[in-house]
Formats: sequence, structure tokens, C-alpha cells
Amino acid sequence: MELKATVKKYAAYLKLKNYSMRTIERYLLAAKQFIAFVSLTAKQTMDLTPSHIKTWLTERFYALNATGRQNTPATRNREITRLKVYLAFLYAEDHITIDLTTALTYYK
Repeated sequence: MELKATVKKYAAYLKLKNYSMRTIERYLLAAKQFIAFVSLTAKQTMDLTPSHIKTWLTERFYALNATGRQNTPATRNREITRLKVYLAFLYAEDHITIDLTTALTYYK
């Protein structure tokens, strides 16, 4: 499935999970940013690799630093959680065959 096509399904998934509107907005924004970043090399969900995830997170952390925001472990963990929920959705819906969330670890 094309990555961009997953956004509407992901929004419905988040609503079914009873997330607040603010959380849904944040999670959707993170998913869209991730898709925009990886779309240069991955058009389909099956094209995603752990390398895409690690590269995107590194870029996000550099972007946070560039804007002057504190890049604390709590901030990084929020970014990781937002991506993990999206990747878990893709895996649960069989859009990817490998559980890519295992490539993510939280900071202490």
C-alpha cells in the first residue's frame, strides 16, 4: 500500500482507540512528517526498513535542536512513541510484514 494512503486509515484507527483530538492531531502530524521524509526512497509501506526509522529520528532530533527546543530524553521519547504507534498500526493492519517497532528504543 502507498504510504500516503495510510493516513486516513490511521486517523480512523486512532479515533477507535479513543485518543483525544490533540493526541490524534500530534500523531497524524508525526506520521505525515515521517512519510514526507521517507517518501524519497520508500513509496510503499513494504519498502520501509529500520534504517528509514533511525535516519528519520536522527533528523527529527537535529531539527529540534535547530529550533532551540530542548532535546531532552522526554522529548525524544515522545517522538519515538508517536512513530511507534504509527508503525504498530501498519503492522497490525498487515501493511508491513516486519514489526519495525523493535528497531526503536526509549531514552533514559
